[in-house]
Amino acid sequence: MDEYDWADQERLVRQDVEEIEKQMKEAQEHGRE
Repeated sequence: MDEYDWADQERLVRQDVEEIEKQMKEAQEHGRE
């Protein structure tokens, strides 16, 4: 695997993590209501 693929994979993983964190945050806010 060359460096470009690794960097692209890292970026995709980071996007997934941000998406999950956003969903968790929204779920917590709904739970408080």
